Amino acid sequence: MIRHDSTISNNQQIYGNIYITRNAQLRIPGNIEMMGNSRIVIDDGSTLIIDGGTLSNAALDLRPGGALYILNNGVVYTQNGFEAPTGANLNIAQGTIF
Repeated sequence: MIRHDSTISNNQQIYGNIYITRNAQLRIPGNIEMMGNSRIVIDDGSTLIIDGGTLSNAALDLRPGGALYILNNGVVYTQNGFEAPTGANLNIAQGTIF
């Protein structure tokens, strides 16, 4: 669980789920690959920032009230596509999501 502002460093493989709790922020400036059926839960009041990095094989669970920002030409490759729920904050003006 991510309970405070955190950064995941470059070139890591993540096994298991990541849960970003309320009032916490996770920043990914490097290249991260989610392994297997791992997913990232972005809870109400929390933020995931892909800041120029690449997140691969991602299963994103963006909850209403959660925020996803893709900045500085960041890229997210999802497992099965992605839909933002009503009430979520999504900004991909400076990046791409597949």
